[in-house]
Amino acid sequence: MSGARPLRPGEPSRLDQYRLVGRLGSGGQGVVYLAETPRREQVAIKILHARRTDRDRFLREVMAARKVESFCTARVLDVSVTDNTPYIVSEYIPGESLHDRVRRSGRLDLESAMRVSIGTISAMAVIHHAGIVHRDFKPGNVLLSPDGPRVVDFGIAKPHESATHSTGRIFGTPAYMSPEQVRGEHVGTPSDVFSWASTMVFAITGTTPFGHDDVQAIMTRIVKTEPDLSRVSRRLRYILAACLAKNPEDRPTARQVLRELVERNSYDPALAEDIERARKAALHIGSNLSDPTPPHGTLAHSRPTEAPSQIGPEEFELPEDPGHRLALIGASLLFILVIAIAVFLVLGP
Repeated sequence: MSGARPLRPGEPSRLDQYRLVGRLGSGGQGVVYLAETPRREQVAIKILHARRTDRDRFLREVMAARKVESFCTARVLDVSVTDNTPYIVSEYIPGESLHDRVRRSGRLDLESAMRVSIGTISAMAVIHHAGIVHRDFKPGNVLLSPDGPRVVDFGIAKPHESATHSTGRIFGTPAYMSPEQVRGEHVGTPSDVFSWASTMVFAITGTTPFGHDDVQAIMTRIVKTEPDLSRVSRRLRYILAACLAKNPEDRPTARQVLRELVERNSYDPALAEDIERARKAALHIGSNLSDPTPPHGTLAHSRPTEAPSQIGPEEFELPEDPGHRLALIGASLLFILVIAIAVFLVLGP
């Protein structure tokens, strides 16, 4: 029952055939519980807040998510509606979320960030291949399991053809929304790519790319201003910049980002297992990552010209924060001053 808290007074202890044994978390869409099946297998159950009157539509939307294979994702196992309240049963993934990990220990080192980037974009490519738009990709929906990052929570995912805001309601988490989500326009797979890039910026820098103050201010910056990627390693900066393009048509697809990450990092032995899992995910969706396909859109314009083997050691570390850099400069100047005084005392004027 790792990571689960006790049920609160008034919360259900059973839901159909499932026994609820703890509370895993909650969000704008619903509450997630740790539960047991009749065979005492652990699962995660998300009970949505909103009462759905269109039972058939809800079942169609979430059943579509069950087509997503378990490459770096949590499989959707069951979906139902009890007393007009919909719930989703998925594979239970032990491990803390990316959001909790960064808040607890700070930004990820570059190697960990590359692992999370490769694993999550692999999941995104598989999700999109199944015809699903996630619509709420964020650090809280990335679990850092022992066998790699896993993408969870398809509670508001929709098939491609129905992924719009026809009701006028905005779904998602403001800090990680795409410009088209903020404007209430059509939301397709490019929106997920934008949210993925925003999430990776958070993982690498420890802060969201468009701020974390007033919600309206954040949403305005998402639509009108460019994110500050100066603290992102060049090894990822050009990819994230392309994914954060304001125009959805200018963004690469998840498959193209996956291909780029694999191609540019296949030389790194520390990422060998992650690259291998990415290749398996790519084969599943019918993509040969070794095919020479040029980068897409803004990704092509900003791609580094040097070969991966020419990327120097400095590219393997995140940029130092300004305070640390100033301290190093001060120490260097002090060292030079001490040497100068010593030479003056020995040699005289």
